[in-house]
Amino acid sequence: MTNIDGLYNKNIYDGKLGLNHRSPRKLHFKVIDNATILPHKAIPNHPTGLGGILDANGNFIEESFVHHGVTEAYTPYGDIIQSSQAVIYFNMIVQIWGHCLTDGLRRAWFFQTDFYKNYLKNLPIVYVPMWQGIVPSFAKILEILELDVSKLIPITQPTKFAQVILPDESFFEIKNPGETVQTVYFTQEYFETVERIKNFGLKNFRQLDRKKFYFWYGSNQVGEERLANFFASKGYLIIRPEAFPFEEQLNILLNCENYASTLGSISHNSIFLRDGTQTIYIPRYPSPNIYQLALDNLQNLDVHYIDSSLSIFYQNWRGPYLYIISEQLKKFFGEDWQGFSQEDFELFLTYTTSSMTAKYKQGENIKQYYSTTFAKFLQQLSTQQELLAKYDVKLN
Repeated sequence: MTNIDGLYNKNIYDGKLGLNHRSPRKLHFKVIDNATILPHKAIPNHPTGLGGILDANGNFIEESFVHHGVTEAYTPYGDIIQSSQAVIYFNMIVQIWGHCLTDGLRRAWFFQTDFYKNYLKNLPIVYVPMWQGIVPSFAKILEILELDVSKLIPITQPTKFAQVILPDESFFEIKNPGETVQTVYFTQEYFETVERIKNFGLKNFRQLDRKKFYFWYGSNQVGEERLANFFASKGYLIIRPEAFPFEEQLNILLNCENYASTLGSISHNSIFLRDGTQTIYIPRYPSPNIYQLALDNLQNLDVHYIDSSLSIFYQNWRGPYLYIISEQLKKFFGEDWQGFSQEDFELFLTYTTSSMTAKYKQGENIKQYYSTTFAKFLQQLSTQQELLAKYDVKLN
């Protein structure tokens, strides 16, 4: 069940809830002769950069990149390494945890097949690191899935192979007719991949005393400490997952009866929760996370989207994001609303001042999404004359 009563403006989810994100697609693999694998290349003013696979005619294979919608590649300069080998292309790996759990696992199904084990298990497996190598927690996941990380070969120079075997994706995006944004789907193979990881956790399960957890993200998020402390006051234990090896993270998630986090990469940990877990996501900004909408279909969670942000500035998907304690969040926990606090106002002024200094632009959908809440916030802020003077701010 997905509940969006805690959003400032539920219209933003029109047409996006109630979709079936489970795809009946049958997965296979492609054999691409004389294919060139390009390492990731950062491009100025480009949110993701470029990289992936070119076929023998130089055509870019879109599904070889980490995001769909990237339909171009760059022309490699200098010598291209020539290899007479046949290799299996695993993925482009992003060192962002949520992408490890989604894009990073989309071809893992192939290495569980009898065909791979009987005929292809001796072939090298290659991948494209987006920035660095494979992070330790994701390496542990691959180990659980019986993939020897030490044998995965990073492509850091343009390399032409005699053959590249490209397994289909079990987690993918499609822009359906009439849609302005893509919809994400997963297949039974992706579900089974996640279940194998969860079963490893269940075999090594240790009961914990605590059952309520807030997972802290932290990166470029103003006010998350205040948000986390609010959840701590409701009995949630604050967890910084990167401080734990993956086995410990998994055990915590399997112990969860109540899970909370901001919406984004950190919320994708929900794939390891048990059915029935009460799950709270705090959106970072006024736009649905299409990955999370699909992941909410993976099992039967009790999902609640509750707004508690005022992210009027952000730079693409990098933030910065601002969190306050909203009326919607307090009401969810049965608290009376007494208006915004001094701490909310200080956080907002710090966030706004630094964003304007950095020349960040105002985000999309701001006026229509935050309209009522923002108007209330500014009205209350206008009474804080000493605070406004401290930050040298004048409200029109």
